[in-house]
Amino acid sequence: GGQGVEAVAGGSLAPVDAAEMLAAVEGILSKVDLSLGAGQHELMEENLGLKDKLRLARLDLDRAQQDLADVSHDQSRLPDEFKCPITCDLMDDPVICADGHTYDRHAIERWLSQHGTSPKTNARLPSRDVISNHNLRSLIEQFRTKHG
Repeated sequence: GGQGVEAVAGGSLAPVDAAEMLAAVEGILSKVDLSLGAGQHELMEENLGLKDKLRLARLDLDRAQQDLADVSHDQSRLPDEFKCPITCDLMDDPVICADGHTYDRHAIERWLSQHGTSPKTNARLPSRDVISNHNLRSLIEQFRTKHG
């Protein structure tokens, strides 16, 4: 129930093609001298087609929910120290700014091109120079190697 059109086969549920289902219903009705009218036939075909589309959409939704759970789990494993405070993403090229905080190079350079303040404290910066944080870059590379 609820997983689309199914039939019992050998004690387990097996998907049934909509055309097979429609043929079976018409076969049963013909045995008792009844038949589906043209409108009833079209409605049943449409109904079976919609049920099949719904089943496929549920499968897609289940896969998307699992993908989201996987991504969320991966993000929760990521240490905050490895995330850029501006982008909240894993840093590729960590650099130390004059405020003493570490940022991803592309993000802080973009920030500094438009501001003369710290993105974390909003305090005026004495310099717009940044220094590579080799130690953190090495730790991030180790993390990437270990966690993919």
